[in-house]
Amino acid sequence: RELSTHPMNVRPMAFLPRSEGILLQHENNSISEWSLSTGRETPVWQAPDRVRAWAVSEDEHWLTAFSYSGASIFRDRSTRNQTNLGVNLPQASGANFSADGRQFAVVSWIGGGKVWSLDPLRELGTLRGFMQGTHSVVFSPNGDRLAAGGAGKETLKLYDSVKYQELLT
Repeated sequence: RELSTHPMNVRPMAFLPRSEGILLQHENNSISEWSLSTGRETPVWQAPDRVRAWAVSEDEHWLTAFSYSGASIFRDRSTRNQTNLGVNLPQASGANFSADGRQFAVVSWIGGGKVWSLDPLRELGTLRGFMQGTHSVVFSPNGDRLAAGGAGKETLKLYDSVKYQELLT
């Protein structure tokens, strides 16, 4: 079955196993959802320019996307409401939600990252200590730690997820 009627390049962003779908980013910076069961496109929305990092919450309710220039969005997939976050973290390279869906983190190729709360939507802390690029971030299953991966001597850093203090390099 052919999923796309768009004559442009697409980047796969994420599978949505609960809703049997896939998120795709088009070269015009729009994001579409496709139902894998029907082969039909569902909501389409405009993303920040050149999205390079994104995350979908475990329950597939929330989507966050970050651009190379520092623009950021937070989207409620059920209501289709979208908020510009103002994270202002240029060259975003990785993002992830905590397992309980209460927080998300984003990191940057220029080093470091930020952690946000969902309820209420606000910045909680900053991940510091990388001299070179940070490429990925993940929460521990119980949510008490964050790990961020990068380059150079700081290949991996482990942080406390309450005070966002570095525990281990």
